[in-house]
Amino acid sequence: MKKYTTVDSLPVVLTLSVKHFTYHPEQGPVKLQQFVKYPHFLEFPTQLLSTACRAENGLDSSDATPVHGSGPLTPLPVYELFAVVSHLGKYVVGGHYTCVCRDNKDQWFRYDDEHVTSISEAAALSETAYLLLYIRTSKQPPEPVVVPPSLSSSPFIKATSVSAPRCKSSNVTGKKFLVERIGKQPASASSVLPPAPRLIPGMSPTKLAVATTSKAKKSSKKKA
Repeated sequence: MKKYTTVDSLPVVLTLSVKHFTYHPEQGPVKLQQFVKYPHFLEFPTQLLSTACRAENGLDSSDATPVHGSGPLTPLPVYELFAVVSHLGKYVVGGHYTCVCRDNKDQWFRYDDEHVTSISEAAALSETAYLLLYIRTSKQPPEPVVVPPSLSSSPFIKATSVSAPRCKSSNVTGKKFLVERIGKQPASASSVLPPAPRLIPGMSPTKLAVATTSKAKKSSKKKA
């Protein structure tokens, strides 16, 4: 026979404690350092509501779905995060506590003793939470954001991607090894460009150009 606990009445303020500790047989209480992700909006699990609580909130007692009537559907119990208490430190027996809170203008602030700083919602949702405080609200959670396809699956990226050089492979003991590239390597710059003229101290750039031209003509006559 299974035993379970149900909630008879939904509170206005919901306080959740995150279990950030465990017990070690030799070390005693040990703090868990893993990050626990928590949402901005929380829909209360209707499976934990008692029959009376479901009826009070307009939920069907059998399948915990909104009751269909002549009027609009009764929304599920929704809570919105307004404060997070964090514990800083490696040990359970000591450390430092800070808190982030949201005001009535949806602006978040961090309270660290006498220091108060303004922070973003993203920073408020990345705390090492020890206590989570939610307040019941009539707001509905925003629709989930549809993530666009990754750039790797884009045909534009595939069309413009640079292909690897073609290779010839040889099967040796059941494994393929790269043996050589097909085609010749492109000619180096030194084999295409003429040798740079040697700079003679005291010679002007004009005389150097004339001497280089005459030397090239003599070389072509000898070849002929």
